[in-house]
Amino acid sequence: MEQIPQNIRLNLKEAKDLLEKGGRESSERAREILLDMPDAANYSIYHKLLAKSAQELGQAETAIAHLSKSIELDPTDVGVLIRVAEYQLKN
Repeated sequence: MEQIPQNIRLNLKEAKDLLEKGGRESSERAREILLDMPDAANYSIYHKLLAKSAQELGQAETAIAHLSKSIELDPTDVGVLIRVAEYQLKN
């Protein structure tokens, strides 16, 4: 697995912490942080966090698109596969 650069890792952690805090405002801020770092788009975790943000903001199709990209980048992540299946069962 490729090492994530420190600057990207710190921003991903900040976004993750906001998403764990919960709420619409935190989700919107996390999304802003993530979208402000396009260099992170090659990492599965980036798309998992964007999917979580989209889910919190009621954007199911966007969430599924990011989960799909996350699977493309890391097809061994069973947790993401489960989240996609859950979305498909709900919608």
